[in-house]
Amino acid sequence: MDAPALTSGDVSLELAQESDWPMLRSVVYGFTYDGEPADPSAETSMWWRHLWGMVAIVRHRERFLGYLRNGYSSPGDLLTRLQAGVVSLSDDGTLATGVGLYLRALLWHMPINRVCMEVPATPEGETFAAILCQGGFEREGRYPQHRWVDGSLQDVAILGFLRGDLAVRGIAG
Repeated sequence: MDAPALTSGDVSLELAQESDWPMLRSVVYGFTYDGEPADPSAETSMWWRHLWGMVAIVRHRERFLGYLRNGYSSPGDLLTRLQAGVVSLSDDGTLATGVGLYLRALLWHMPINRVCMEVPATPEGETFAAILCQGGFEREGRYPQHRWVDGSLQDVAILGFLRGDLAVRGIAG
């Protein structure tokens, strides 16, 4: 039996199944802040199977907006890194709603205190960071010249969300 989708208005968040793999791979990789989704049948694929792993699909009505997943997780530090692939950065708040739903589900079901994400300080990255902030993240700082993007070293914005932010920001609703 599939888990029910979380919803907020016309936006839904549902756990991805292995049968969703072709759709996940269809994401425009210019807007992917993640490694390319690995074939779920590969025994070595940690993309699907890792500590506290949760790959979720965000939809607006029936339209696929992208996916969110927690990547590297550290049990000792009780933190996880968010990774994502989005179809478009033209957002009217729907993807941000999906981010809020994902944060709520992740923190309700997993023993973590902090979710973080690093986003390249490119125009597309700044747009994506703004969407994440609408969904509940806070800008925490920058790593100067931290990641190679299109052949040059770029600054990286660090965004974070703490468990205590659920109640403070009204995401717990």
